[in-house]
Amino acid sequence: MEHTHGLLQGRMHLSLQWL
Repeated sequence: MEHTHGLLQGRMHLSLQWL
């Protein structure tokens, strides 16, 4: 389940960039 974790981290990073 490494892919899922990577996706989650990527989404978090995107959210931070959006802020």
